[in-house]
Amino acid sequence: MRQIIYPEPKSQHFLNRYIKFINSINNPDNAIVEVHHILPKSLYPEYAKCKWNIVKLSARKHFIAVDRLNFEFLIQD
Repeated sequence: MRQIIYPEPKSQHFLNRYIKFINSINNPDNAIVEVHHILPKSLYPEYAKCKWNIVKLSARKHFIAVDRLNFEFLIQD
């Protein structure tokens, strides 16, 4: 998925950190969660409803994921 969606990331380091963070998510069944799109709906609407693109995160983890993702897309060359 990484090579298809992010063929030339702005920062390989931060993209790797984001993917590692998403892969490490482990929420208990009774946790209050928010839905997070691994690939943002605004940039990749074709993947918005794909099950593999949606993860459930705690509010804190969702904030961290969005922050890391924004950094990847907003980083200056």
